[in-house]
Amino acid sequence: PQPYAVGDGQPGCGLARGMPLQWQNCRQHGFATVPIIDYKGFKNGETKLALTQEPIASTTARKNSRPGTYPIMVSGGIAYNYEIACVDGTLTILPAGDEGADKDNVLSMENLTANKNTQAVLRIAMKNEESITGFQFDLCLPEGVTVATNNKGKMLISTTSRMEGSYIISSSVVDGCVRVLGYSADGDAFTGNTGDILEVTLNIGDEMVNGNYTIRLRDIVLSDVNSIDHYPADAAAVLTVKDYTLGDVDNSGAININDVVCIINHILNKPNVAFIAGAADVDGNGAININDVAHKIWWKSANLRIKFGGNGQMCK
Repeated sequence: PQPYAVGDGQPGCGLARGMPLQWQNCRQHGFATVPIIDYKGFKNGETKLALTQEPIASTTARKNSRPGTYPIMVSGGIAYNYEIACVDGTLTILPAGDEGADKDNVLSMENLTANKNTQAVLRIAMKNEESITGFQFDLCLPEGVTVATNNKGKMLISTTSRMEGSYIISSSVVDGCVRVLGYSADGDAFTGNTGDILEVTLNIGDEMVNGNYTIRLRDIVLSDVNSIDHYPADAAAVLTVKDYTLGDVDNSGAININDVVCIINHILNKPNVAFIAGAADVDGNGAININDVAHKIWWKSANLRIKFGGNGQMCK
């Protein structure tokens, strides 16, 4: 007899004297289980005990595989009174969100507003019922937004007080997103059950158009003290990008002496947390230096008089 074809796209192993074998679901909500074959097609009350060798199923998907489609290969199977035909199939992995996602151990982000050509701090929080020791996720940023780096090229991702002890943070760019891993070298759990665990410094590009953009955490995995993985739903936040006002260096909404101090601190390599480079370059020459401190914008826009040094020289 001819091997059976599986018309609905389900993988299976066909018994030539009966119906094809069918796969049961083997991948749900971001984690894998061993595929189970449901045998059909035996005659005269026989069961899979009639097989002297059972079929073998395998797939290229793994526990941490990304959502998508993966082949399922079915092979083997021997029975004295049956001819067995195997049909490969496709395994579809759905994102680890929606129904069935872990709701007791989750990551979240707050919405944030930032100016063009500046930096903003994205805070990532965790609410957990279990004692969590490590995490993994992909941080997906809109075009024009990147994670800032230090002078050695290391991404500026810092931990909070919830990560006491020796925590190791690693990051790399994978499929256009930033993959972040964090774990305790000593097996310590995060302190508390709520609050921020990470702060990520973002560069907001000057080319971005004013508006709202989505920042997303996807493929989140949390590991607890018992080495059990938890798969919460994806998390999202809204980034609102707006223009800056020339001279409003600290983004306070006003131009005053505090903005001059911000520029001076920047020149002295003691930058303020709130610092908008585009707003600081008041003379528009592409550099932030003493010329910007002495620019007429300060007395014209804020009626400021600034005293330099000990000679009493005034600058307007």
